[in-house]
Amino acid sequence: MVYNFLSICSIILPKIYRNKKLYFIVMYGLLAVVAGFRGASVGTDTASYAYDYYDGKNLLIDDVVMVESTRLERGVLLVMKLACVLWDSPITFNCLMSFFTFFLVGFFVYNNIKQYELATFIIVSFGFFFYMMNAERQALSIAVCVNSYPYIIRNEKCKTILILCVASLFHNSIWIMLPIMITYWLLSKKRFAYKRNCLKLLLLSVLTVGVLYCGYEYITNNLELLNGVYVGYFSYFSNFNAPDLVGKFLMFQGVLFFIIAIFINSFRLSEDDAKENFFIGQMLVMACVMLVAEVTVMRIFYRFVDTFSFPLCMGIPKVLDLIASGTGKTIIKYCIYVLGLLYMNYMMYSGIQGIWPYEIGL
Repeated sequence: MVYNFLSICSIILPKIYRNKKLYFIVMYGLLAVVAGFRGASVGTDTASYAYDYYDGKNLLIDDVVMVESTRLERGVLLVMKLACVLWDSPITFNCLMSFFTFFLVGFFVYNNIKQYELATFIIVSFGFFFYMMNAERQALSIAVCVNSYPYIIRNEKCKTILILCVASLFHNSIWIMLPIMITYWLLSKKRFAYKRNCLKLLLLSVLTVGVLYCGYEYITNNLELLNGVYVGYFSYFSNFNAPDLVGKFLMFQGVLFFIIAIFINSFRLSEDDAKENFFIGQMLVMACVMLVAEVTVMRIFYRFVDTFSFPLCMGIPKVLDLIASGTGKTIIKYCIYVLGLLYMNYMMYSGIQGIWPYEIGL
C-alpha cells in the first residue's frame, strides 16, 4: 500500500503544491523517510548492512581512510561513523544513506528535467526506488553519478571524472561508467545526425554484446584475476537466472529500453538535444544488454541494470515531447502511469525485489 501511495503522490502533489521547490521537499522527503525507516526484512541486503554497521562504526578515522581489509567502501564507512555520532543505530545509517541518495536524485531531477513529476513517478515505479532499498550503497553511488550527466554531455571531462571518483567512494561498480563516458566522447566528436545516431546505437549494441559475452567467459574461466573480490557473487549466482515468467517480463523491459533509445534518436533535433538524446540512448542500450544477460547468462548482471537504466526518467518524457501534444500527450502520459503501477505491483508481489510486505524498523 505504501508504495502505491508514493507513486500516486508523485502524480497528484504538483496539483496540490504549485511550488516546485515545495514539491521536491515533500516528495523526495517521503521517499527518504520510507526507505530510511524500513525494517531489516525489507530489502535483500538490509539485514547485512546492520551487521556491517556494528563492525564499521568501531573503526578509527585513520583506519577508515587507509582501510583495505573490508568489503565496504570508504564513503560508506564515513556515513557509518556519522550515524554513530548522531544516534548509534543501523536505522540512523539507513536514514542517512536514504537522505543522501534522494537529495542527490532530487537535485538532478529538479535542475535537468522539465516534466519532473513524470520523472519522479518513473523513479518510484520503474525500479530505482525498490533497488535503493535492496542495495543502498550502489544506489547512493548511482545518485552521485547521475549528477555527472550534464558534464558528460557537455564533454567536461575533469568534472565528470571528479564526480565519478566521489561516486566510487560508495560502490566500486560505478567505474563501469568509465568506458561508457569514453565511448560517448569518442562518438560525439562529429556533429550529431539522427540517422547516424541510430546506426551508432545499433553498432554499439552488437559490440557491447560481443565484449560482454567474451569477457564473461574469460573472467569465469580465470576467477583468480579478481584476487578474491566478487568471486562470491559468481559462485552464488552461477546457476541462478531469472525465473521463466519473470525472465520473459525482463526481456520485454529490455526491448522497451531499446525501442525508446532508438526512437528518441530518430528525429532531426538541435545539436544540444541530439547530444542529450544520444547519451540517454547509449545508457538505455546498455541497460537492455544487462537485462538480457541477467536472463540468459547469470543473474549477477542485474547489479548493473539500474546504473544504466536511470536515464529512463529522462527518456520517457522525451518520447512524450516527440510524439504528442495536447490531449494526445495527456492520454499517453496516463497510459504510462497505469503501466508503471502495474509494473511496480507485479515486481512487488512477485517477491523478486524482497521489499513486500513493508514494515517499519525502530
